[in-house]
Amino acid sequence: MALRGIVRSVLGASLATCAVFPLHAAQRSQPPPVTTVTPLPPPVTHLEDLLTRPGALVTRDLYRMTDQLAVNFGLVIDAVIATEVVPTSSRLQGLRVEVSALGPPDHTRTSYVDLGELAGLSQAIGQMMTAASQWTGREDSHSMEAQFTTVGGFALGFHQDVRSQQAFVAAGPVDPARRTCNVQDFAIIKTAIDDAIVLLKNK
Repeated sequence: MALRGIVRSVLGASLATCAVFPLHAAQRSQPPPVTTVTPLPPPVTHLEDLLTRPGALVTRDLYRMTDQLAVNFGLVIDAVIATEVVPTSSRLQGLRVEVSALGPPDHTRTSYVDLGELAGLSQAIGQMMTAASQWTGREDSHSMEAQFTTVGGFALGFHQDVRSQQAFVAAGPVDPARRTCNVQDFAIIKTAIDDAIVLLKNK
């Protein structure tokens, strides 16, 4: 009887080992997880193209246009003058716009706006302010949306219906950062852009 018990124990252990080993082998044979990395698109503005040009020495002068927007909803607007020192002497102007979105996780994105886009951007903001000012909140079946986006991905817009009116700003051509704001804040943004146009024309 003792011999039979020993045989049964050995046989049971062998079967258990055979059952475990294929499981470990299957686990080892599973391929590792694949992480997909989205490549960054090439620069779409002349300003960003100059600032990121390989093999070039580029200086960048920044002029902060307002601090109030950063405090209110994480928007930073800087006038930019980029000068290529080597190998040529190219010089471009425009805006650098940063938007910081609340997380989790927190993230910040940047868009560049060429000087040639600034007048149209200012005009578009003015038109959106005019349209939004006509909102009464009493149109039961009427809603409205407006948005303007620059070549480099800086976007502003608003949505309004019978219940509410809300605006937003966003920056970044890929995975943009977006923050909500009031339509009344568009006046501060427009003033900052108009001031940047004047400043850059005098530089």
